[in-house]
Amino acid sequence: MAQDQFAYLDTEETTMAELGMDAVQTVKYVYRGAEAVEDEATKLNLEQVNESLTALSE
Repeated sequence: MAQDQFAYLDTEETTMAELGMDAVQTVKYVYRGAEAVEDEATKLNLEQVNESLTALSE
């Protein structure tokens, strides 16, 4: 099996990577002023962060 095929497996490492990307994206766009904390996109990203944290705690 090729190494790149493992990137799509649902593993704890994948969840941590998604958590990191979602958190960085949220902070980056709010910090730059591209989005506000109240924006729907920001809220959705924060929900994804919360879902990842919940998945990691199980």
